[in-house]
Amino acid sequence: MEKTVNQRLVLLRSQLGFTQNEMSDMIGVSYPTYRRLEKEDGFPTKYINLIIDKFNLNRDWFINGVGEMGEINNTKSNKESSWRDTGFEAVIAERDNLREMVNQLIMRIPIAAQKSFKLPSVEWGGSMNCNTGVRA
Repeated sequence: MEKTVNQRLVLLRSQLGFTQNEMSDMIGVSYPTYRRLEKEDGFPTKYINLIIDKFNLNRDWFINGVGEMGEINNTKSNKESSWRDTGFEAVIAERDNLREMVNQLIMRIPIAAQKSFKLPSVEWGGSMNCNTGVRA
């Protein structure tokens, strides 16, 4: 069993699957500060509450080594899948915004001028006459 808060922090990090650098980012401290938290005796109180709250830890386990770790949040797989979902949604939203902007710009171009140029087709790949919608 882990005898110190520092050792329990190392165990937590290994359970989460993070490197020291990733863990320092997760709790918002510099890498050297995080390394000291794992290695040196003593543990600043300001970091105890931060870590307990961030990862939903059992307070008694983290501070005293009593009981179970708790149901930890913010694992690497949760972080990555959340990023993927959020990132994909953001890309789709940005694509839709760009399409709308292009459509608004096209509407401002006089009809005679529209006939003289071609727009790339987003859906079909290739060129399309923006007045007739016919692929070139």
